[in-house]
Amino acid sequence: MPTMGGISRKMGGNLGAFLFNLQGAHAAHYRRIVQTIRLILPLFSDFELTDDSGTVLLRWSELGSDPILNSAQASDGMLRAMALVALLQQ
Repeated sequence: MPTMGGISRKMGGNLGAFLFNLQGAHAAHYRRIVQTIRLILPLFSDFELTDDSGTVLLRWSELGSDPILNSAQASDGMLRAMALVALLQQ
């Protein structure tokens, strides 16, 4: 099964690409998604989305922390919460 950023497309692996496109085309919707995720995950700061040769990895930063985190470092529940918020607030 093809993967993007450590999670399969079937399990929401295109979330990074979706958020990247939303960030550029619909910034207000993107900001609303980020604000809602912060309500659920208080340490969440913002996504770090960059297009690397047609692949957008799902990465983010946390408040008070320098390292950039990726989907392999998140729990299934955290990834599902991010995907659900993005789906419902797009």
